[in-house]
Amino acid sequence: YSERPIKGLPLVAAEINKKGGLLGKHPIELYFRDTQTKPDVGAREARSVILNDKVQTIIAAWSSAVAMAIQEVIHEYKVLHLAATSNSSKIVHENYTPWTFLFGPDSRMQSNSTVVAVVKMIKEKGWKSYVTLGLDYEWGRDAQKVFVESLKQASPETKLGKEFWAKLGETDFTSYITAIMGMKPDFMFGAIAGRDNETFIQQAKAAGLFRRIAYPGVFLPVTELMQQRKTLPRGIIGINRCPFFAHM
Repeated sequence: YSERPIKGLPLVAAEINKKGGLLGKHPIELYFRDTQTKPDVGAREARSVILNDKVQTIIAAWSSAVAMAIQEVIHEYKVLHLAATSNSSKIVHENYTPWTFLFGPDSRMQSNSTVVAVVKMIKEKGWKSYVTLGLDYEWGRDAQKVFVESLKQASPETKLGKEFWAKLGETDFTSYITAIMGMKPDFMFGAIAGRDNETFIQQAKAAGLFRRIAYPGVFLPVTELMQQRKTLPRGIIGINRCPFFAHM
C-alpha cells in the first residue's frame, strides 16, 4: 500500500506548491517514515517527526494497530492525523480523539454493509453454513467480529463452522485452504487485505476453492483489481471503501 502514495504524494505536493501551497500560502514539505507495521515503531516515528521535523499532519497507517498507537502521540501533541487506509472501528469509537479522521468507512460500517448483501444471498441460494478467515491483528479481528455478530442477528439460522486466523504477512495459506475445503461450508468471509489477500486468492484459486465455496464480501481495492486483472478468479464478490470515482 505504501509504494503508491510515496510515489504519488510528491507530485501532488509539487502541484499544490506551484499555487503557493495550501490555501495559496502554506508550502507543503513531506517527510516519510517506515512504521515496519509495528505499533511501537509507528508511535516512535510519529513522535520523532512531530518533535524534530515539526510536522503538523501525519498521514498513517496501513495497519489499524499502528494507527491506534500513533493516535496516542498525536492526541498528546494535538497534531492532525489522517488515517488513510486503517479503519478499525476502535479508531473512531473506543480510541476516539478529535485529531484523527478516517478517509473511509470504519470496520463496523464495512462489515455491517457486507452482512446486508450476504443475507440476501443466503435467502436466494439457501446457504446454511460458513467459515471465516481473518488476519490476526486489530483490523482483521474487528472486521470479523462485527460480521459474525451482525450476521447472527440478521440470519440466526446460518451457522458459523469455524474461525481461522492467519498471521499478518502470511505467505502460505495451504493449511487454511485445505481445512476450509474439508469442512465444505456454503460460503466463507475473509477479513484479509493487501498483499496477504492477493496471496490467499491466488493459492485458493490454484486449489479450486472458489469452484466449491462462495467468497462474498472480501475487501478488493480497485488498485488490487487492476494489478490482478489477468489472474483474479471470476465469481468473487468484492467490496470497496468509498469508491468516489463511481460518481465521476
